[in-house]
Amino acid sequence: MTPAIPVVRVQRDPRAVAISVAAKRLDELRGAWINPPDLIRIEPEIVPGFPDRILPKDTVAAAALRERTLTNLYNRRPHWLVDAHRELDAAVAAAYGWPADISDEDALGRLLELNLSRAAADDVRPFARTNGRHPKPVGERDQTHMKLPITGKAGKKEEVLVPPSDQQAEIEEGAPKLRRGRRRAS
Repeated sequence: MTPAIPVVRVQRDPRAVAISVAAKRLDELRGAWINPPDLIRIEPEIVPGFPDRILPKDTVAAAALRERTLTNLYNRRPHWLVDAHRELDAAVAAAYGWPADISDEDALGRLLELNLSRAAADDVRPFARTNGRHPKPVGERDQTHMKLPITGKAGKKEEVLVPPSDQQAEIEEGAPKLRRGRRRAS
């Protein structure tokens, strides 16, 4: 499966469906832990398109909910969370054609190989990363400053060199900050 595949085809792919089911289950389990039904109340959102508001039932519930963060959940690593992640990992591994019990190190190595092979394939296709357009000539691509025509005082045009935006940001960061507003009288 790659990003180049249309969504309609992916939705029918059993590998994508398995990943979607496992990811949805993980999300629901985490959501139920973070916002347990006995501690929250759901208020409908008045703005269309926004999700309903999840609010604590009372001050005791609010205090308990402050402790229920994803960080605290993952630090505790309950068995149900480990199982849900294992199911999602197995679905992703199956989509790649790998064994379900692949180690993290082996999976990372295979992903690196896949990434490098795709990058090499892109290098073979000369205009793959430019959406079919020809890249700029070498002189324009390597140019470090843009030339902007600026009309001078007597209507005379001058060319002013302006650094690219990333260099401009570096220049501005080094410049002293000007304070605006009035000073208070002491």
